[in-house]
Formats: sequence, C-alpha cells, structure tokens
Amino acid sequence: MSGLSAHAPAGAGATPSLASSRLFLVPLVAGDFLTLTGHTWAVIGIATAATAAAGAALAGAWQVLISIWNERKRTQPVVIAHDAGGRRFGERGNANTVLPTYLANEGGGNAFNVRFGVEYDGVRYAWKFAKGDSDSGSYQRVVRAGKRLPEGGATSQIEIPWEKFAVGRDTDERRIYWCRYENAYGKTWETRNPVDRSTGLDIRRVRFLRWRLRREERRRQQTAKTAQAGLQRDLEAMAAQAREAQEAAEAEEGRRALPADDAEQPAAEEGGDE
Repeated sequence: MSGLSAHAPAGAGATPSLASSRLFLVPLVAGDFLTLTGHTWAVIGIATAATAAAGAALAGAWQVLISIWNERKRTQPVVIAHDAGGRRFGERGNANTVLPTYLANEGGGNAFNVRFGVEYDGVRYAWKFAKGDSDSGSYQRVVRAGKRLPEGGATSQIEIPWEKFAVGRDTDERRIYWCRYENAYGKTWETRNPVDRSTGLDIRRVRFLRWRLRREERRRQQTAKTAQAGLQRDLEAMAAQAREAQEAAEAEEGRRALPADDAEQPAAEEGGDE
C-alpha cells in the first residue's frame, strides 16, 4: 500500500457540497489518484484552504496578543516609595511622629490614583493630604513616567500614630515603603520597598482590593485598641503605686509623730504633781 484514497459516497443526483460530503479514507495505490473525481478534488481543495485559513488566523491572533502584551509592558508604570530619612516629631503637642518619603516612577507609563505609605510589621499607614482624609490614604492623581514626586529635594510626610510604637518598639529597621497605583488599563499594581537592603524590591499585581483595604483597616484599629488598653493598664498601675507610696508616707509621718507626743505626756504629769 502506498497511500490513502478519498472516495465520495455514490448516489445518483448527489449535489457536491462540503457540508453533505463525507470522505472515506481507504488504502490506495499510486494509480488511484488518477481515478479521483472532480468532486473529490474540490472537497480536498476546500479542506486544505480551510486548514490554511485557520492556521493563518491563529498565527495572526497570536501576533496580536504578543503586540498587546509588549505594548502593556512598554507602558507599564513602576512607582516606588523611597526612604528619605528617619522618624521625627511633627507638630508641637502631637505625640505622633512623621516619616519623610518621596515617589519615583521608574516605568515607561504614567501611573494613576497613586497611594503610598509605610508598613510596620504588617500594619500600614498611608500618606494623607489632610488630617480628615481616609486612613487608607489620599490619592495623587498622576505620577508621570520618569518623574519624582514631590519635585526637587522636597519630601512627603507620613504621620505614624503613637499607638504603633507603644505596641511594637524598635520596628524602624523592619519598615517597608509601599506604593499602590493603577496603570493606563485600570489594573492595580503595587511595589514594596524594604528599608533593609538585604531584601529586594517586590512588584506585584493587586487583586481583591476592597478586601485588602478592609483587612488593613482592621489591623490599624486592632493596633490602636491594643496600645490604648496597654496605656490604661500602665496608668492604673502607676496610680496604684502612687496611692501605695502616699499611704506609706502618711504612715511614716504618723510613726515619727508618736515619740514627741509620749515625751510631752510625762512632762505634763510632772508639772501637775508640783
């Protein structure tokens, strides 16, 4: 056997069509190709053309996907919040501290709806334009590709509540600067830049954003409650110690007064005998 032959089903008055024809592959010899009917050759030609068209369509679609992917990579922003110095006290009379930072867009596209801040042991604090803004942070509408924000040598100040350091002390060396933003396609991304240089920069896609914001808010609230409860216990303990010290001082003063009273009494009795 040298190959396979295709024979159309016999039938008087059969109309050649791709939908109604069926090919039956059977063993053939080289001479059988000469006996193929025109209808069979037409079906083979149509099938070959359809296969080629499908292959060309798939190749074209693949090229389109590659082009879209390359374009997205080319226009993808990468906004990083950088360390600009250690914590310091802000306004007088405010127990909170502030942390300076700045943003730099190292990617090829503009970033939109940018929020940034610092993370201490899993608890995030965001930069806020005004005190009344959400604890999730204020938006910088646009950070253009290749730009620094604020411009020049200025910095943005992130306010850190005192409660964080009442609960977890000595955490500055583990702080992580984070930045969350959208690209031109509305997809949310995030960078995490640890102050510890032994840990690398992390760039990741952000999904389930609302759930993440709720979780971050719960952690902030839990940290504040824990710190306030701890402060209340410390104040109560200090008050108890103060009461005990006061009672001890009063008792000591009373004991010191007793000998003077006893000495006056014999003197008074001697005077009465005379």
